[in-house]
Amino acid sequence: MRKIPAALLALTLTVSLTAPQAGAAKADSLPELNGHWSQSAFQRWHGYGIVEGDDRGMRPDDAMMVSEFAALLSRTMGYTEQAENRYADLKGDEWYAPYILQLTAAGILEGDGVNCNATELMSRERATVLFARALGIRPSQVPDLSGFVDGDSAAAWSAGYIDAMAKAGIIQGVGNHTLALSADITRASVVTVLDNAVAEYANQKNAQVTGDVDGILLVAADGVTVEEANVTGGVLVTPKAGEATLTVTGSTLEGDLLVGTSGADLTLTGTEVRGELALAGDGNSLTLGKGAQAAQVTVDGDENTIAVGEEAAIGTLTARAAVAVDNQGAIDKAQIQAGGVVLDGAKPGAIEVAEGVDAPTDSEGNPVVDDSDQVPGGEDQTPGGEDSEDEDTDGEGMEEDTEEDAQEPVVLSGVVVSTHELPDGVTSTETGLSFDESTALVQNGGSGTLTQAQVAAMGGGGEYTVYFAVPQALTEGTLQFDKISRAINGGDPTTWSISSQTGAEEGSGWWTKSEDHYFFKWGAVFAQEADGLYQMTDGGIYDYTLSFLKSDGETDSVVATCAFRIDLSGYTISEE
Repeated sequence: MRKIPAALLALTLTVSLTAPQAGAAKADSLPELNGHWSQSAFQRWHGYGIVEGDDRGMRPDDAMMVSEFAALLSRTMGYTEQAENRYADLKGDEWYAPYILQLTAAGILEGDGVNCNATELMSRERATVLFARALGIRPSQVPDLSGFVDGDSAAAWSAGYIDAMAKAGIIQGVGNHTLALSADITRASVVTVLDNAVAEYANQKNAQVTGDVDGILLVAADGVTVEEANVTGGVLVTPKAGEATLTVTGSTLEGDLLVGTSGADLTLTGTEVRGELALAGDGNSLTLGKGAQAAQVTVDGDENTIAVGEEAAIGTLTARAAVAVDNQGAIDKAQIQAGGVVLDGAKPGAIEVAEGVDAPTDSEGNPVVDDSDQVPGGEDQTPGGEDSEDEDTDGEGMEEDTEEDAQEPVVLSGVVVSTHELPDGVTSTETGLSFDESTALVQNGGSGTLTQAQVAAMGGGGEYTVYFAVPQALTEGTLQFDKISRAINGGDPTTWSISSQTGAEEGSGWWTKSEDHYFFKWGAVFAQEADGLYQMTDGGIYDYTLSFLKSDGETDSVVATCAFRIDLSGYTISEE
């Protein structure tokens, strides 16, 4: 590994760790930028105290290293948690090591599966993806980069993010409808992307935000108030804000409200959140006061609390971690995907409890659901990878019906399977069947060489997705089921509570149906990491057996089966 020159230890682009001073820098404070196309962006972020130069100035046209980019992004967002060092090229005592590991812990920087490549120059492609992840911008499910002459050069792992960033107006390319993704990104381009993305940077204590915010509102201080505002982008409460209070009144948030800090106190009154309101950190308190509406509230952090006022409403509450909810208003649906959930006050209109998860109780320990209103299911029933925590792997419910009137299972015909494209007639949607670009690098029966980086990026590492279409028509009647079971290569079956009565629009990205077919998306592992390298499992041959089950509440009977093979044996994974 080549060593970093001592001169670079000062960082040509450094970021202040202290609370920056608000206001823009004077035009003559950066004389080396006079007339440069990035001048206004540098002036703005230099004025905030985010971007500073050294004795050589800002050097806007110089390329930026991965380490410098990591420092800029980590300090801007205020990340503090560090991941365990898993990178072969990171000793841990480098000046940039904390920033690399902070971005890794935040799920932003992943490396190539072996190295973090901190001393390499940052490409425009990689920088765009890391910016998008940090800013909470979701990748497009079906990216379309045809508007750029080199759009087809985007890798599968980056295309969705690049498309989303382009649609948001954050990136425009380098001119002539060209992205130049493989080119090194300059310091001027990095600061300009940051400038384009963040429409409002609330970095001062007790700052007030009003009016139209055409882009992302980044909250990086305590006591911020958003009043009578219309925010077209997302609102991101960064870890830099700390145990902050955020008050939003009389406003419309057209995007997501993401709370990435812990110990924050959020109050919304007369405000509509049209995107997702996500509590990612721990120990946050959310109060929805009079007139507050949130289409979707998701809880991933621990020890969060939510208070829904009398004239407030939540469309769907998804609890992926224990949370205490006091509902004096209205919650249309609660998806309970973790134990320890407390629901006080009015009961949600529908409660879905994931299989194997304890049902919620009130604060006195009394159950709040019964057999009449509990609906098994929830988002965690999505058929995921082999290591999905939500799968029932004990094989229960697979005993054959021994009653005298039991019938032999129907062997389904006409099942269409694909590992690289959606079935005909299906459009990628968040509620139907979403297309996972990052896991569609391989074709059943195809051949070729996959790099370690490609495999590491697939589904978080070595996963592919199976899409299959199942005809509804049987020899007599229509295929009806309450559960689906899957076994691969003769292993123990995995069972999910999936009903054929589920609406086409309720698939949460993994299920939909037409008048004559059921459509599914299934995740599976084809490579596992050992000694820092991904290797193919089972020789790349995967024989599937699917069973469709009907349940009478006590016994599950197999009504239909089908079998198919995924053949990836023609593929090899490089050792580089």
